[in-house]
Amino acid sequence: MNKIHIVENFCTNYEHAPINAAFIKNNLLKYPKYKIIFYAEELHIKAVKGILKEYALGVDFICINTYRGKSFFYNLANNFIFFYKLIKKKEFILVTTLSIYNLIAIKVLIKYSKTNLIQIVPHAVLGILGNNQKVSFVKKIKRIIVYPISFKFWFYSFNSSKLNYIILGESIAKNLFSLNKKIAYFCKVINHPYIYTNNINSKEFNNKKIKIGFLGIGNKEKGIDKYFNLINKLNSEEYNLEFYLIGKLKYDFEKPDNLIVLSKNDNMISKETMDKVAMEMDFFIFLLKKEDYRLRASGTFFDAINYGKPIISLSNDFTDYYLCKVDNYVFKDVNEIEVFLKALKDKDNKEYLKLIDKVLNLKNYLNGN
Repeated sequence: MNKIHIVENFCTNYEHAPINAAFIKNNLLKYPKYKIIFYAEELHIKAVKGILKEYALGVDFICINTYRGKSFFYNLANNFIFFYKLIKKKEFILVTTLSIYNLIAIKVLIKYSKTNLIQIVPHAVLGILGNNQKVSFVKKIKRIIVYPISFKFWFYSFNSSKLNYIILGESIAKNLFSLNKKIAYFCKVINHPYIYTNNINSKEFNNKKIKIGFLGIGNKEKGIDKYFNLINKLNSEEYNLEFYLIGKLKYDFEKPDNLIVLSKNDNMISKETMDKVAMEMDFFIFLLKKEDYRLRASGTFFDAINYGKPIISLSNDFTDYYLCKVDNYVFKDVNEIEVFLKALKDKDNKEYLKLIDKVLNLKNYLNGN
């Protein structure tokens, strides 16, 4: 039997579990006669199985170590050993998270090996390519010294027809190709995979208690500082607003008193808790930093679509690409969002249901319905 090897040798626990489960399911459906083998660390496999449910029965799961957080050459050497054994099988390989370690190992090995196609998925690491911040003279010298082992060097160099980069969305591809047109020949562009569920929104809109949810990890990249400022400027009682962080907080400044944070002791909340509280929200808010999301996707954005609630978003290339398809709420700055939130107390359930329909149309589009 032909085999497809899907490898996650970087992420742990629930990190990237939804997209990895979607990659597995898509391959199961597309290639029913192939054996799917998924390699990941133990807790990540458990998270993926929980999302796949009955589809997990058609997959072989193999526990492996992830190599991150240790020395560069230790991580690199172990990636060489792992992929040398896998590439020798001459079967299709999908690597679901690109790292500098697996990138170098794979590019060197395929140069001297006969292999079937290998596909690899770059995530936030692509942001390095668009980083043009001015640095000191000393840092410039350091960058020159380490350039031969840098991500930028290895991403753009030694590309071949044996290796494809899977780019998660047209907006990301457009920005990537604007940096380097030649890289387009080695890329395949797809919509961000996700397993959508039939969440039924039975909650009626109550303009006396309007719940606003910020999904995932609260850090500056995702705009938690803007969220804090927005909350501090708004009188929650006057405008009937409740603010939630449905995840964990990674921000040094003191949180607003009227922000409800579900995470305790800096631990990420469980998927069950996230699902339960998310379905109680009226709106989700996304305040992603524009420059950080030119070359990366946000998995929590697709969680929000799956929950079927209206999305309030600051304008950025990534979310604009999807939300503009259904004329959803996209704002150029936080001041516009503030005005919108103040006016929510005057909306009724009929108006709210129209917003729900727009999100469901987007969900159906992404789900291929």
